[in-house]
Amino acid sequence: MDELSLQYYFEKLDAPMFAEVFAGIQYPWEALQRKDDILFQFQKSDVKGTVHPTAIITGLVQIHAGAEIGAHVVIEGPVIIGENTIVRSGALIRPFTVIGSNVVIGHSSEIKSSIIMD
Repeated sequence: MDELSLQYYFEKLDAPMFAEVFAGIQYPWEALQRKDDILFQFQKSDVKGTVHPTAIITGLVQIHAGAEIGAHVVIEGPVIIGENTIVRSGALIRPFTVIGSNVVIGHSSEIKSSIIMD
């Protein structure tokens, strides 16, 4: 059944941000546990994007270049936020979340333990 394969839904499985998460798995739901294991490997936070002064970031967080974190956003690591992604004001990004590049997370959204691809 093609509908259960990763390739049916995702075109960018070999993108650097997702390659390790999806390597060697057959079904999409297998990636959820893998991402947790990968996020636990962080040694330090790395913020290359723009973070509003009222945003709160705790835990290990990677924010890639060009990303914009809006006012009153709360990010609880471990979290990865990709290049040129915009997290709008009031959003809550909870632990074990991977957000790809060029994504917009809307105002006052809450995301937990998720993979959001480009």
